[in-house]
Amino acid sequence: MNADENADENAAEMPLDDAEIALNAEIRWALKCVTAHYSYRSNMDNRLLFQAMAPGYKPFERFHMSKDKVRYYIVYGLAPVFKSLLIEALNKSPYLTVMFDESLNDNIQTNQMDIQVRYWDVSNGKAITQYMDSKFIARGNACNISTELIQFMKEEVPPKKVVALSMDGPTVNWNVLKVINKNRTDDEMPELADLGNFEYLYLGNVLQGKLPLSVSVTQELRKIWLQ
Repeated sequence: MNADENADENAAEMPLDDAEIALNAEIRWALKCVTAHYSYRSNMDNRLLFQAMAPGYKPFERFHMSKDKVRYYIVYGLAPVFKSLLIEALNKSPYLTVMFDESLNDNIQTNQMDIQVRYWDVSNGKAITQYMDSKFIARGNACNISTELIQFMKEEVPPKKVVALSMDGPTVNWNVLKVINKNRTDDEMPELADLGNFEYLYLGNVLQGKLPLSVSVTQELRKIWLQ
């Protein structure tokens, strides 16, 4: 065993001090806030709660997650790490699909377009769908949507690996596909595949009006499409 391996082994055996334990706890708590959809404001005064749960435990005396601190951890600490891991997986994938859903954000009264990617994960041999970004646009027309998607596919994902664009309906989205394919042709890249739209959602609306079902046919068909 060389000196570097010896140093690594000794470092691994060294116990964590209170500050490191507190930091580890804060990171794990920030992850919990994300997965459980806790608000930033829900972190106010939680230091007192943890201290009451484990009186005298030194790391909890250092543990402190305010609404601003947990936001900082998530936005500037954790999010870039997970995004870099996703980009690494996308670069290894042989192909991928870009998916988008545009709707009005009631809180800020602006159209919000959420973008997801579906790719082949070579590490476990299966297709994975993952949220990647959100864009805010003044109007949800074909020009604005296609501009944001073109920029996204050039800057955020390997553009030549994108083979299709998943869309939730006709009209505006057909024009989006035409604009994007024109741009890809100009850049000497293959056009995205035309996979059709949610025609069976309209069938679902028809069935829902005629059949006495206790479940939403439209909702179930939408789930099938997104799987």
